[in-house]
Amino acid sequence: MSTKISTATGYLDFLKQVDTYLTATGHAWGKTFVGTGNGDLTAYLGSATSVAETVTVTFSSSTAFAVSGSVSGSLGSGTVGTPFTSGKIAFSISAGSTAFASADAFVINTSAKWTRLRGTGCAGTDKRSSDLTGLENLFDTDVSTRATKAAADGYVEWEMVGPTEVREVVVQRNAVNSTVPTSVRLLYRDIVSDPWTVAQTWSGLSWVAASEAKLLSVGTPGTHLFWRFEITASSVAAIDLSALILHALPGDSYDLGESASYVWEAPGLDGTKAILIGARTYGSGATDTFNIGFSGLRAFDATKGVEGQPNGVSARWLALVNSSIGYWLVVNGQRLIVATKSASVYQTAYAGFGTPYEPPSAHSYPLIVAASTGTRTTRYDSTSADFRHPMEPGSGSMAAVYPDAVWRSHANRDQSSAGPDGGTVTVAGGRVWPTTLRSDSDARPTFIRENVDGTRPLLPGVLFHTASPAHIWGEFDGYYWTPGFGTVAEANIREGLFDHLVVQNIFRTSAQSYAAVRLD
Repeated sequence: MSTKISTATGYLDFLKQVDTYLTATGHAWGKTFVGTGNGDLTAYLGSATSVAETVTVTFSSSTAFAVSGSVSGSLGSGTVGTPFTSGKIAFSISAGSTAFASADAFVINTSAKWTRLRGTGCAGTDKRSSDLTGLENLFDTDVSTRATKAAADGYVEWEMVGPTEVREVVVQRNAVNSTVPTSVRLLYRDIVSDPWTVAQTWSGLSWVAASEAKLLSVGTPGTHLFWRFEITASSVAAIDLSALILHALPGDSYDLGESASYVWEAPGLDGTKAILIGARTYGSGATDTFNIGFSGLRAFDATKGVEGQPNGVSARWLALVNSSIGYWLVVNGQRLIVATKSASVYQTAYAGFGTPYEPPSAHSYPLIVAASTGTRTTRYDSTSADFRHPMEPGSGSMAAVYPDAVWRSHANRDQSSAGPDGGTVTVAGGRVWPTTLRSDSDARPTFIRENVDGTRPLLPGVLFHTASPAHIWGEFDGYYWTPGFGTVAEANIREGLFDHLVVQNIFRTSAQSYAAVRLD
């Protein structure tokens, strides 16, 4: 049960908690049971040294059991009602109304922890400061916008998400020739109370063209949490800059100062895969927009940004807040599923492998990246028809890799007509069943209710593509559609050995607007 249920203090704290949960410990999943007892094994989680293996918990009596791994061998013994811990897995077993018997057995799989390939960049817009007016204009990639000050000296400071080395600074001047910095320097510190240390100074800078960008190479100052860029002299008593960019490596094409950036490698369920997922932040205090975007990668180039990776896909965004965020995080060796609650808005993201209908020999990299929106500036309280959960995606909010190695977008609804439900997607492309809409009929499953025994159906979310070559892709792993009759967000559906969290479609609560996440 590699499931974490917690609260973050804001969007950046949430991203850091996701990173820690992915990379600090291995993950456990896929519980099965054979026997007569009806107690349960819960709170299962791997350790920092977990490997891809099958762990078997075998009872020798109604309360005693032994634990062994298919790779690790004996992992010890335990007692019902007492948490079990070992170097590879931890869990708890509770007694039921029917006692366990000798030879009863739980079986569960483990996988190794994810690897962090990158975790750097500015900790958030509220972690940048300056005495320049229009600070955010330095990071908007628009050379026509500028940061200014009516003086010959000024500064910009950054707090990074973790200790980071800066090896290159790019300074871009204004669009006219009158105001240019002539002396600048880069400084660092590791604690707020520490004095600043000068990493490098550049003086006698000369400029020859309007909008010129000057690349300033830095030595090897080491990794530090806080960085400061100072203009100590200018050609006139004014500062007027259009961009200020920090690079972690010489020749990088992404800006450390613009946002936080993560890249993770998941090991796969068998421990042999290299599944690449990226994440980055977007924050704007002016519009109260604080978002996290997940990207899918096919390869990782350390010099490029998350969304600039070779054969990758642009980010799909969760539109969050910079205040309290409740969340559910469900992880195994091949994917993460996130559900969040900001105010009364529920959102879901899925990043990693799904369950394709073809073998690995035919579909070797079945990656899905899906969230609430494809637009990074979407606010959490948007009512756009393109702001939807992955079970009924809006335009731009979901993509998947097909067997021919091509990324294809999926959308069931779009903003083509008025109202928060928008209109039917009429162009050929990817869809998700059972919430699919066709141009000639509304086929959403508004008529499906509870099962006759009172339980609730969980229908797989099936990905398919209607354009040539038409193809049925497969399913999400652990993410389902469920009817909305007689349920609410955060309700629990128990099916077999697993609990399922009910989540609504952002702000929507109609009968077809619910999904469920298996907490496994």
